[in-house]
Amino acid sequence: MELEFDALIQALPKRLRSLSLGQRLRIPTAPKPFVAPTLHLMQKETTEPLRAEVIFVKASAAVARARLRITCPAHCHCHYWIWLRVPVSTGSLKALLLDISGAGNQIKAFHSGRLPIIVDAIDEGRLLSGERGLESFLETTGEFLNEDRRVTNRPKIIFFGRYDSTEIAEIWLDLTGNSVSTCKVEVSFFGKDAAWELIQAYASASAAPNSAYHHHPAPVQRLIEAYFTAIESALDIGPGLLWSMSKAKPLPDTRPFWLQ
Repeated sequence: MELEFDALIQALPKRLRSLSLGQRLRIPTAPKPFVAPTLHLMQKETTEPLRAEVIFVKASAAVARARLRITCPAHCHCHYWIWLRVPVSTGSLKALLLDISGAGNQIKAFHSGRLPIIVDAIDEGRLLSGERGLESFLETTGEFLNEDRRVTNRPKIIFFGRYDSTEIAEIWLDLTGNSVSTCKVEVSFFGKDAAWELIQAYASASAAPNSAYHHHPAPVQRLIEAYFTAIESALDIGPGLLWSMSKAKPLPDTRPFWLQ
């Protein structure tokens, strides 16, 4: 089942403007330009898959995950925790929530789904906190989620990470928070239209107003076509097959080389 990026944004509540965040939380600025990838539901289709307490967003390297996890909290103004910069261990989630002021009872707000936390960089966080610190954090997070079961249909934590790291988080939450509802989605590869849109968005943002890019669209189109043709040649696949082979699709998450 395919999910639009806007569906994830709409599933998250808007941040209360009166909140004061601690040093470990921030709301990032939305990256520009941004072209949203499509999300793919990794479990049996349900009516409202994103109405779960924990959402795992998985992606391979260079599939726009970094820009997606920045854009998500920037659009909905929910709290963003860069795990890479924050060591975690036993009870870290609860301690983090207590750093927030202006939400009344922070614990009740979290359990009711009004104070969601976005956790990023699980992969790098394993190096910072160590395996024991990571496991202790995940174990106590599952126990913490199980403390209040009155609201189970609103997102409370959104994990962004690569497949192996998010699977570790899934296992621990399943062991210690076995009644917690979860949703697993993956960031899909860019299709042809989205890839072209992304390249052109970067080009428009980088090119000067009076540059040749804005006045000569035909050579630009030929250059982009040559770029993807070169990828087909490097992957040793036939002409025109790039977009029909999911494992061969290019991942233009950074600026094309001719715009750097």
